[in-house]
Amino acid sequence: MKFFLLAVMAICFSASVSAQSPEHKKVADKKFILTSVFLAGTTVFDMETSFAAIDKCGGSCKEGNPLLRPLFNSSRPAVYAVQGAVDVGIITWSYKLKKDGNKLWWFPPLVIGTAHAITGGFNLRFVF
Repeated sequence: MKFFLLAVMAICFSASVSAQSPEHKKVADKKFILTSVFLAGTTVFDMETSFAAIDKCGGSCKEGNPLLRPLFNSSRPAVYAVQGAVDVGIITWSYKLKKDGNKLWWFPPLVIGTAHAITGGFNLRFVF
């Protein structure tokens, strides 16, 4: 897992290979907005399926992420606040990468969003 995280960081912080254009390019274009919406949507999907699974199982199910487990036991707004702040950080990082001309700006939100989609899909086993 550590190797994977180091590889992601190395790729994202690598030098930009894009050519500098004299005109000002819009950073928050359609692709950026779509990747940001994908991240936010899959985060909500993951959280809601987690809450639904925990509610349906009674007391036998628990959140698999040990860092978020105390928040899931406290309240829904706490989980949304923490996950929302994490998403804002990822989107801001992606924006900075794109603004700096890094061609892999889309990688962080797509990888994290895909992880949320997969875990949300696994949560559905306990909901239905």
